Amino acid sequence: MRINLLPVEERPLKQSSVRWEFLLVFLGIVLLICVNVLGYLQSAQIQALQQEHENLLSYKNMLMEQQRHISQMQAKNKDLRAGIDYYRQIAAGADLNPQPEELVLIVSGVPEQVWLEAVELNKSNIVVSGYTVEASLVFTYLQNLQSHGYDASVNQLDQAALGGRIISFTINAQRRD
Repeated sequence: MRINLLPVEERPLKQSSVRWEFLLVFLGIVLLICVNVLGYLQSAQIQALQQEHENLLSYKNMLMEQQRHISQMQAKNKDLRAGIDYYRQIAAGADLNPQPEELVLIVSGVPEQVWLEAVELNKSNIVVSGYTVEASLVFTYLQNLQSHGYDASVNQLDQAALGGRIISFTINAQRRD
């Protein structure tokens, strides 16, 4: 027979019993290892996502550069097509611009104290806009245009322009054939 006189805390454990402190420390270490492994896996996933994000940003910048280049090429293509159309019209014998003599005829008939602001010439119509101090000078200018072979009419006559002292006008004219 064996008698154990050691206090209960110092006595060796039976082989079937487990120390609870050891079990808690073991579970703590296992939990710590699991948390570290999960943290490492998530940091690896974050790095992979950041790399993918950087790749997508560089791809986006490349696409934007290509889009800018395509837009420039389309604008250049449009300008070239306009030039080609212009030259085709010239080759076909179309009169694209009014003759300089027409401009001389329009400007030469302007009486004194009539100031022309703009003269728009195109194939079929001429628009003259300007200012004067007297409305009768506009009608004198109309008669001068008619004597040079134009059918002219006043489109707008506005005395309220510039404080009421100066009259603005717009005249439409067409060449008589």
